[in-house]
Amino acid sequence: MLALNVDYHGKGGPLVVDDKRWWTPLLNGFLKAGQHLGYNIIDPNGPEQIGFSVADITHRDGIRGSVAVSYIRPASNRPNLHVAFNAYVTQVLFDENKRAIGVRFEQNGKLRTVLARREVILSAGAVASPHILLLSGVGPIKHLREHKIPVVVDLPGVGQNFQDHPSVYGLTWTVSKSASSSFFNLINPAHVLQYFQDKQGPFTTPFGVEGNAWSLAEEGDPHWPDLQYLLISGTPGIDYGTFLGDLIGFRKELYDEYYRPVLGVDGFCIGPMLTRAKSRGSITLASNDPRVPPNIDPNYFSHPDDVRTFIRGIKFALKIGASPSLKDELGARFHDKPLPGCEHLIIESDEYWACFVAHMSTTTYHPAGTCKMAPPSDPYGVVDHRLKVRGTHGLRVVDASIMPLIVSGNLNAPVIMIGERAADLIKEDWGIPITPL
Repeated sequence: MLALNVDYHGKGGPLVVDDKRWWTPLLNGFLKAGQHLGYNIIDPNGPEQIGFSVADITHRDGIRGSVAVSYIRPASNRPNLHVAFNAYVTQVLFDENKRAIGVRFEQNGKLRTVLARREVILSAGAVASPHILLLSGVGPIKHLREHKIPVVVDLPGVGQNFQDHPSVYGLTWTVSKSASSSFFNLINPAHVLQYFQDKQGPFTTPFGVEGNAWSLAEEGDPHWPDLQYLLISGTPGIDYGTFLGDLIGFRKELYDEYYRPVLGVDGFCIGPMLTRAKSRGSITLASNDPRVPPNIDPNYFSHPDDVRTFIRGIKFALKIGASPSLKDELGARFHDKPLPGCEHLIIESDEYWACFVAHMSTTTYHPAGTCKMAPPSDPYGVVDHRLKVRGTHGLRVVDASIMPLIVSGNLNAPVIMIGERAADLIKEDWGIPITPL
């Protein structure tokens, strides 16, 4: 697919997106299922997002290519870069002209201050960035006064417009032996040796992550997908109930009852994910103590359309699982045990799936939008088109919080793009030549 879409892919940059080096038979069955349902196998970073695809991974030569590895490590010897470990930012400091002049942070039990000659760049993510702004006196005036924080700038939008990609987790199928990822596969010494010797095998890919799909939307532009589907080659019971249930966040009593029949059994999950949820949440202060985490209210399903979209996504996931390439060739069987708490409803009715959504929805850890970029006419805008915080000087926000509307796919690459673009904007504003990659 990459070779067919060279115009959509950059070359020579620090971050590498490479083809998967290992997959289970489930991935082939998943892609064939998409074709059976009338969808193409696509490169989601190419001209068309609707379809089924192999999961893209940022890795180089079988090794994870994180932002730290790709950007920070190569720059670690620069004299103008200092990374403070175990440091917790508590406040952005302003002078009497509302110019950001530095930051205050705690490190090893001591309160420290770093001053900025030109700018402060806040890049703490869609939860921590608005939290730090609020602690610094930038946010809704009433909320700041409630917490006895001196007001620097009254910005009603700080912490509002919280968006995420909620997912329904737990739709589970069992398959014939060796068709999916296995806990014992992961701890197989031969695979460990294979990885260290040749950078091949299951250790070259995130465990269980196999493929993605995007279906046509029923509202608005059908080619602007409102649902993404993640294929995981493993069930919540893959580890025999050792730790995965706690890691995902299942209540113990629900996990023990619902997944007991699939403990240790080969299988897979298809997780529908809302890419354009209509519900909006917020980040607010729980205290003016920087060490107290903020209130995170994702406010999932405050808009009823999100539940209806999820029900449509579940039905499409069931069609994928029932396709010949999975059901007939790999023995896929849906785990149709009634979900505890929904037993009183007719199985697979819309009411049952709405109940399933209410019990089994979770975050995909894609928070965005809480310091949104907007024109001056929008009273809830926080940053301008150059990512500068309204009403202040020398302060920008550079992370997923500046998105006015969350993207219809994973946030990794878009957030890196925001960082790349911000670097160019900063250089432009300070007359520094931009060196092409």
